[in-house]
Amino acid sequence: MKDRKNTLILISAILISLMQVVFNPFRSWERTLNLNQGQIAEREIVAPIEFDIYKSPARLEREQKEAEEQVKDIYTISDNITFNALRNLDIIFRHFEKPDSMSNSATLQEELKSKGYNLSQETCQYLINQQLRNKIYDYTAEKVARIFEIGIYPENYSDSKITVKRKNNVRDYNLFKLYGYEEARDKLIDGFSDNAGKAVIAEIADNVLVVNIIQAQNATSQEKQRARLQVPLTAGKVLKNETIIRKGERVREEQLQVLQSLHKALDEQKVENQNYKAILSVIGTFLSVLLVLVMFKLFIKTIDDFRQYTEKQYLLLLIMFFTVSLLTIVICNRFGISAMILPLSFFTIVVMQLFNRKLAFLYTTLQFFLVVILTQGQYLQPLLLTLSALAVLIVPNYNKINIRQLSVSIYIMIFLVLFTIGFGLNQLLSFGIIMQRILYGGISVFISTILALSLIPYLEVRFEIVTRQQLLELLNLENPLLKRLSKEIPGTYHHCLVVGNLAESAAEAIGANHLLARVGSYFHDIGKLSNTKVFIENNPAAARIHDDLLPNQSAYAIKKHISAGIELAKNAGLPKQVIAIISQHHGTSVIKYFRNKAIESNLEFEDHEFRYDGPLPQTREAAIIMIADIVESHSKAMNEINPEIIDNLLHETVNKLIHEGQLAEAPLTLKELNKIIKAMHPILTGVYSTRIEYPEDHDRN
Repeated sequence: MKDRKNTLILISAILISLMQVVFNPFRSWERTLNLNQGQIAEREIVAPIEFDIYKSPARLEREQKEAEEQVKDIYTISDNITFNALRNLDIIFRHFEKPDSMSNSATLQEELKSKGYNLSQETCQYLINQQLRNKIYDYTAEKVARIFEIGIYPENYSDSKITVKRKNNVRDYNLFKLYGYEEARDKLIDGFSDNAGKAVIAEIADNVLVVNIIQAQNATSQEKQRARLQVPLTAGKVLKNETIIRKGERVREEQLQVLQSLHKALDEQKVENQNYKAILSVIGTFLSVLLVLVMFKLFIKTIDDFRQYTEKQYLLLLIMFFTVSLLTIVICNRFGISAMILPLSFFTIVVMQLFNRKLAFLYTTLQFFLVVILTQGQYLQPLLLTLSALAVLIVPNYNKINIRQLSVSIYIMIFLVLFTIGFGLNQLLSFGIIMQRILYGGISVFISTILALSLIPYLEVRFEIVTRQQLLELLNLENPLLKRLSKEIPGTYHHCLVVGNLAESAAEAIGANHLLARVGSYFHDIGKLSNTKVFIENNPAAARIHDDLLPNQSAYAIKKHISAGIELAKNAGLPKQVIAIISQHHGTSVIKYFRNKAIESNLEFEDHEFRYDGPLPQTREAAIIMIADIVESHSKAMNEINPEIIDNLLHETVNKLIHEGQLAEAPLTLKELNKIIKAMHPILTGVYSTRIEYPEDHDRN
């Protein structure tokens, strides 16, 4: 067990130190940079290095958006539109190349109209003439191609220049160098000399000419993105040793941006020395945390016997150390939130409720040092929380405080407010800072109390912890099981009370859990309720019952009170520690009376028939109750009793149990066994000592 606890300490220290590095390996400037707008700077901040001032995300976005808006839409000459327009021209003229075209202009007009081309009958009649048609086609095809090559821009475009992408080149064009639609139409018509032909060309232009300069969405998007990227990320430079914020100055938005830029610059510099600094951080944190945990272990030995805590219970204490370390690293170092919000009082309440005052005081004190280590010496705010948490330990009759009504938080909050005001006035802090700390502290206390209410019942079960309050409640003689004992089997009930006195005294002598020893004693024989007639202390006629039974049947009836007691205890919801005592208080000892009877009767039997099923006592409390149970039963059966006889009985009982191996698994030393004997001796002497026989008071008359 001792080696396991050492291993747990070592593992905890390693995990905490690694966690410190993983979450925040270099912390020297991070706390200083964690300020809020409007906050009063508590110290002067000077630039340790030269660095660029990065623009805030909002400012950068605003400037990039402005750069985007300055980018004009980019247009391009559509090859598809040009191709389709020229194809339409060819389609129109192809209709006049049919053999019957010379005599059917009306039919041609209708056919062209059905295909979307609107030409008058006069134009169709004009184009039936092959010579005129060829002249018109040659002129129109050449002119339309040149017009489309230059480009026709949209009629609604109003700027004097337009940005056009031709192939991979983007440039601005004056509109007068391009064509509007009407301008292109007039250009096409006016270039022909024949007036009759001009009318024909005008109708053809209306069917062929279209705007072929259209907006290039992809090119525009790319240009806007290029404009965004060209916006500089920085807005200046800070020189080394330049003052960023003076002490007592109100923090402005611009200064916050400078601090964030410094933070980024420091992060970038970490890359060069990251491995070296990470190793130093791990070593420093590991050594400091390890010392705190080792001190915790050593101090426990001075205030409580270290062995009274099971491995599970000790693991819970280390888990709490680990949890408060994780919260400190994440909340304070990683996110830069005030340490006043750490729920430190939660851990004090838990240790107080599940263990005792002394351990809670020790844990809370070392928890404070652990937080200071992990925040690199920032002690004031953790100190305020620690001092207010310790208020729980000085509240009289703590166990009577109704934690479910959150009354504990009131005591903590009162001390927190008083300490915060006192330290704030001592440091001449502003009213705003004092109130801010009280607010954060109030949140911490509220969270701590809510967590305690929620988790303590779970932790009791999960880590098999029986609290002082639970044990005190079980000592109430109005407990249903104890009332049954007193009414149904008063002999066993009296036996349990005496065993309780013996066990509690012995447990106190060696530093074991004396309340658990008394409670275990009270309930160790409750299984006898299932068959009250077979036990001589409850039924004087029990001997006749056993005379009618075979020895192994009697032994079975006797040892069955163990399993019956376990069943009753589970149904009554008794703690696991008490149930364990019920199952272990006889160990694997032999029921000698009936075994000897079986031997005398020449009865064939197996050894287990006259032996309790065990297990052997696993705790000091269970072993103490085993001893107390035996010596109380034997001393009650003695005809003559005196201090010397009691002393012999105690030594013989302990020696016999050692010889039979019944105490082999109990964590008891010979020195402690001697203390147990000395503690039980005066109680047995007082209970069973021979009383003075007083003379009868005769009437004088």
